[in-house]
Amino acid sequence: MLPKNVTYTSYADDSYVVIDDPDLDSLVRRAEDCLTTHVASLGGIGMKVNESKTEIVLFGKDPPKVLVNVRGFPVKLKGSIKALGVLIDKELTWREHITSLRKRISSIIGGMRLIRNKLTQEPSTMVVTSQIFSILYYSCPVWLTPALNRKCLKTVENLHFRALCLIICDYRQGLAVMKSQQ
Repeated sequence: MLPKNVTYTSYADDSYVVIDDPDLDSLVRRAEDCLTTHVASLGGIGMKVNESKTEIVLFGKDPPKVLVNVRGFPVKLKGSIKALGVLIDKELTWREHITSLRKRISSIIGGMRLIRNKLTQEPSTMVVTSQIFSILYYSCPVWLTPALNRKCLKTVENLHFRALCLIICDYRQGLAVMKSQQ
């Protein structure tokens, strides 16, 4: 049975513990206890925890600095954490995640621009769908959160538009050429 207001989540070799406690001292004690128990239970099924990769995030506008130790190792306090490819910042604004998306997708779009005139619409669509939309849509539920500011949403919309242009703009130009040849 889990302690009250504690959630454990694991996926493959990633494991997360979420603890809700308004009292900071109680939160630190519970975090140390829960993490120690969790590490021991993972060890019991043959998984080894790399303490140097263990991190915590305190969520809130200006969370206080805390020191949490697990089996004698201090746990790094971070401003954000990457969970299954999604960057979750302490204020749940998603700015870091959107910035990361912009960098990754802009790089792919740049590469696509170099080869797009050598591709027809079908392969262009396949590349954009597999390489851009899969990344863009992976974490799309965050776009619907009230904490996502207008600037971040505009960035996502712009990435989507730029990816669509790789398919549609060239296709429309091709249609215009075909019509003029008729």
